[in-house]
This record gives sequence, C-alpha cells and structure tokens, in this order.
Amino acid sequence: MGEEIRKIINQPHDTFFKKTFGDKEISKEFIETYIDEEITREMDLKKLEIIDGTYIDKKLEKAYSDILYKTKIKNTDTYIYILYEHKSYPDKKTTFQLLEYINKIMKKTLNPKTSKTNIIIPILIYHGNQKWDMSNKLIDYIENRENYPEKINKYIPNYEYEIIELNDKTNQEIKGPILLKIILETLKAIKQKEKDKFIDNIKKIFNMMDKYEKIDSQKAKEIFGFIIYYILITRDDTDEYELKEIDIKRGDLIMTRGRQLYEDGIKKGKLEGMKLGEYLKAKDTVKKLLSKKLDKKTISEVTELSIEEIKKIEEEMNQNKN
Repeated sequence: MGEEIRKIINQPHDTFFKKTFGDKEISKEFIETYIDEEITREMDLKKLEIIDGTYIDKKLEKAYSDILYKTKIKNTDTYIYILYEHKSYPDKKTTFQLLEYINKIMKKTLNPKTSKTNIIIPILIYHGNQKWDMSNKLIDYIENRENYPEKINKYIPNYEYEIIELNDKTNQEIKGPILLKIILETLKAIKQKEKDKFIDNIKKIFNMMDKYEKIDSQKAKEIFGFIIYYILITRDDTDEYELKEIDIKRGDLIMTRGRQLYEDGIKKGKLEGMKLGEYLKAKDTVKKLLSKKLDKKTISEVTELSIEEIKKIEEEMNQNKN
C-alpha cells in the first residue's frame, strides 16, 4: 500500500486515472458508453487489452495522462487512445499534441510485412474549470482555410477526436453504468472550485457508492478507499473528519485512509513529520508567502517544509494559473 500512496501523493491525477481506467470493467463500460454504438457493436471487447507505456512527452507529464487499449474489429487490431488533460483550462496545443501521440502509436504498430498500421480512436477527457470551446477537428486549425480553393483540402491532414468534458460549463451528461459514473463524477468534483458544490458532488458520489456496494462490495470498498486518497491529497479545503460527517457508515474506512496518508507521508518524507491537516495549513501558508515574493529559504524556516516541497507547491501554483 505504501508504494500506491507514494504515487498518489506525487502524481494524484495521473495515479487515479491509471488506477481506474486501467480496470477492465471500467474501461469496457467507458468504451461502450462513449464510442458510437455502430462501432462498439463490431468490437470484441472480450479481447480488450491495456497496453503498457505512455506516449506523452516528459515535460508534459504533469498536465496529461494517457492510456492505450487494443481490441478487435472483425479480427483486425483496433486501438483506443485516451488522453486525460488535468489542466484547469483548455490548451490550444492539445489537438496537435494528440496528433503527435497518435503518430507515435501508428509508427509503433506498423506492420513491417504489409507496411500498414491500424485505426486509432482518440478520446480526450477534460475536467478543467473553463469550458472547452475549441474545435476537435485538426482541419479547423488551418489559418484562413476558407480562402483556399476546395481542391487544396486533399493536401491538408485531418482527424477528429471525441471530447468528454467534466465540469459545470458543459451540457454533456455523465452517462454509463454506476461504477463508471462514480469515477467520472469524482474527476468532475475534484476540480470544483466552489466548496458547497464540491460537497454536493461528494454526497452524490457516496450515494452512488451505496448502490454499487450491493453489486460488488469488495470492489466498492477498494474504489471508495482510493477516492478518499484522491480527495485528501488534491483538496486543500477538505479533510477526513469532514468526509466522515458526510458518510458516517464508512467513517472508519475514511479515517483509516487518512491515517495511512499521515504514516506513509511521514515515512516517505513528504509531510516532514506533520499530520495531513498540518501539512495542508503549511501548504496554504507557502502559497501566500510565495505570492508575496518571499524567498524559499525563509519560507522553509517559517513552515518547516523542505525547499524541494516548496518548489513543488510553486509549480502547482503556476500550473493552476495557466
């Protein structure tokens, strides 16, 4: 468990995404729900595989996560590539970055005998606070395309991707079986800026968990515990005591997860011997002092956090600004 906690402390969004979308049940439900039925009815999802590895550039790993699936359509390998963007705003470069990753996959899956590659279905999951108001078609990013003769279109590369937007700015409904909805609602809630709305979303998630518990109690416990980790690490405004008040029935599990974060955080040197609540208060102080341009050495002395940890908090602040 310690290794898992270490990962979610250091890369909470990536770890939660990989943990949940790396689950066969959740991945099948997602594909069946969000890819056109005309396509999925031809897919052999019994042969669905999760391909190890990532196609994201190193420098962008904090802003994106990805996962690649392989399945069959009429006995032909077909790939589904999901790019998960955890920035707080839409990035105009995403369409081009996604094209780059698709190209990497096509090269990797190129058949040396036939010199042919396979179809890749690209999907973008976005849960930033701003509305995704950009086109999902590459051709729409060609400047002044309308000024060119129509015949020139054959020289323009093009592709289209599905967008799953998880925020209050979209009319997109979160669909699917209950376990998938729990995961997507969690991704939506985690970036909710308004505390009251966040709490309402968490209550909704916990209520759905009650229903899923009747379907698979063991898996419900595992997923619920991981959701608690995710909330406690990413939300500065929420602690295990508040979550316990929302869900008294699972209060012991919530408190256990909180204690495990304290203990493993201390072992890994992340929390510098502090309890999580103390760490979050110190983190808030760091943000205020950084905003006032105080030097990191002084901030470290005031908060008792390491300079390395202060640098990570500063990176997080800069990412949220963009």
